[in-house]
Formats: sequence, C-alpha cells, structure tokens
Amino acid sequence: MSEIGDTVPDNLASHTLAHLRRMDGVEKTMIPMIDLLSRHAMKAERSDRDNRESFARIERDLGEIKSDAIISENKSLDRLNEALALSRRIDKHEERLDNIEKPLSSPHS
Repeated sequence: MSEIGDTVPDNLASHTLAHLRRMDGVEKTMIPMIDLLSRHAMKAERSDRDNRESFARIERDLGEIKSDAIISENKSLDRLNEALALSRRIDKHEERLDNIEKPLSSPHS
C-alpha cells in the first residue's frame, strides 16, 4: 500500500509538470498569434482611418468641382446675356439706319 501511496504524488507531480509544459507551449504559440492579430487590428484601424480621410477629401473635392461648375455656368450665362444685349443694340442701330436711309433713298427727295 505504501507503493501506491508513493506513486500518487509522483504521478500527480509528473502530470502537473506535463500540464505546465503544455501550457507553456500553448503560451509560446498564443503570444505570436496575439501579436499577429494586434498588428492586423492596427492595420485595419489605419486603413479605416485612411479611408475616412480619403472620403472626406473626395467630398471636399466634389464640393470644389460643383462650385467651379456653378461659377463657370454663371460666367457663360453672363457672356450670353452680354451677347444678347449687344445683338439687341445692333438691331436697334440697324433699325435707326434703315429709318434714316429710307427717306434718303425715296424718290421724293
């Protein structure tokens, strides 16, 4: 009976050591995995931040493009209005010239 009593603590000690070695092995493999996951998490956060900044830049650039398009449209409309005003002035001058030339070209004078 003393042999069984002596082997139980020895078996318990060897099982405990085996368990600790296994835990040490798990720890050695888990640490690199945790490091890898944390690096991937940092890259994902960085990528997300870069995407948000890119979208903000795109929205800003689109706003500037819209503003430039509106300014260009306004300039075009101003030029068209000026051309229309000039055309009307020319038409009025032609009417005046016609009115002046009619009496001069009539056979009564």
